[in-house]
Amino acid sequence: MAKINIVKTIKITLGCCLAVVIAKILDLNYSNSVVTITLLSILNTKKDTLITAGKRCLAFFFATTIAWISFTWFQFSLAGLGVYLFFIVIACQYFELTDGLSMSTVLMLHLWTEKNITISGLLNEASLMAIGILMGIFMNLYMPNQIKKIHCCQTMIEQHFEKLLLCFSDHLLLKDRSTEIQHHFQALSSDFQKSIEATDLHVNNHLFSHTGYYLQYLKMRLKQFEVLQIIASNLQRINYVPSQSTDISAYLKQVAYSISKHDNAQELLDCLQKMRMRFRNANLPINRQEFETRAVLYEIVNDVQYLLRIKQEFAESLSPYQIRTFWETKNSP
Repeated sequence: MAKINIVKTIKITLGCCLAVVIAKILDLNYSNSVVTITLLSILNTKKDTLITAGKRCLAFFFATTIAWISFTWFQFSLAGLGVYLFFIVIACQYFELTDGLSMSTVLMLHLWTEKNITISGLLNEASLMAIGILMGIFMNLYMPNQIKKIHCCQTMIEQHFEKLLLCFSDHLLLKDRSTEIQHHFQALSSDFQKSIEATDLHVNNHLFSHTGYYLQYLKMRLKQFEVLQIIASNLQRINYVPSQSTDISAYLKQVAYSISKHDNAQELLDCLQKMRMRFRNANLPINRQEFETRAVLYEIVNDVQYLLRIKQEFAESLSPYQIRTFWETKNSP
């Protein structure tokens, strides 16, 4: 069943009714038309609303010019309407103003019906358009805050990352965690989709605030998600436990427990470098099976290093303001 947006329903109902009241107070002709204009102007985000409002104003200018020429030239006949439609459609397509095509045409039809174009008539139509658009903008001044949902998604993503890495740690010691790994990947796909939707809404509803952090965070986690999938694929090739597996398994637990920490992962990268040195000084493989397994482990270590590098690059990309706001305080503004 489709989810009903109660907030948007209330906005549309209240906005349309208020627009009609204002149009009637101003004694505008065709005052009921503001319902259609307001309805079309209440969009999902503030950014969409403002962009569309600008396009509709520009489309109205083109529509007025074309209607004035075509209607008067063909004496408000059906031919005049056809010429108007032909050129306004071309103009809106060329200038990418199709969002304003239907609204402008509805207003121009009033003039065609009246069979007369006057300054007062044009002002009437412009007033109807202004009321509808401004009411849409006014209704969208309030938008449900997505911060709580974004934080919830971030927490869920980090928890699944941690559990995945713990499963990887066990899997290296030949403890089968395939079912759990698959479950966490499926859950992460759902969490990322929710996070993308919430982040997109938040960014497009806060045009002048610092929203870049949430986008940067999401991109960082998506990159890490891809790396985790590669590690999971490589784990399927492990069927032997050399001594290095124990060290890497313990290291993966360290990475798992640090996944949600606000740091640049430098300490873990240093530990990884020391572990690499120990591996270089270890005895050579004694058989083909150990050789192949250690080769896979080498790939996994490289992938884990890349996983941490992604976090480090993210940390280094943050501004002092972002660190103070999103790392040094519990709650974002």
